Amino acid sequence: MKPMRPALTMGRAARVMAIAGLVAIGACTSGTPVPPLEQPIELKPGHRAHGRFAVREQDIYSIELLYPFDGQAQRSRAWTLAGGGKSPGAEATVRVTINEIRENGSRLLRHRDVPRPVLTSWGARALHAELTRLPLSPGLYTYDIRVLDASPQLREIPARVIVREAYRGK
Repeated sequence: MKPMRPALTMGRAARVMAIAGLVAIGACTSGTPVPPLEQPIELKPGHRAHGRFAVREQDIYSIELLYPFDGQAQRSRAWTLAGGGKSPGAEATVRVTINEIRENGSRLLRHRDVPRPVLTSWGARALHAELTRLPLSPGLYTYDIRVLDASPQLREIPARVIVREAYRGK
């Protein structure tokens, strides 16, 4: 007589499902870039930056406009146009759309227009204007950043879109 196998208990079934889910996420996200990732964008009406990224750890992520600079003159120009200090910044409206990719399609997580994005942080080589932040779980996501309106002066400064773990201060 063969020994009987123990029945699949609820706890054991949950562990098996969790492991299978992690394996599936790993298989789906392999080869997909993970944050931080950057992409250039021209700050002209109608221009966009879009892409796909994988999240491997649950955290809060941000989508930002990044204004890189090489010297003090470029920094000052970007600071004024991007709304640093008491400067209102140049006119601009950017649309941010974030979707979660699922087996049966996609799910809209965020869709908002950001009028006049303002600087939220700065460093030795770049200024940052956070467009949105949201908690994300492991999985696949897409982002689409569209420039709806932008002052012609903004064309004078380089800009990039960055997806990264949200800055939480020091």
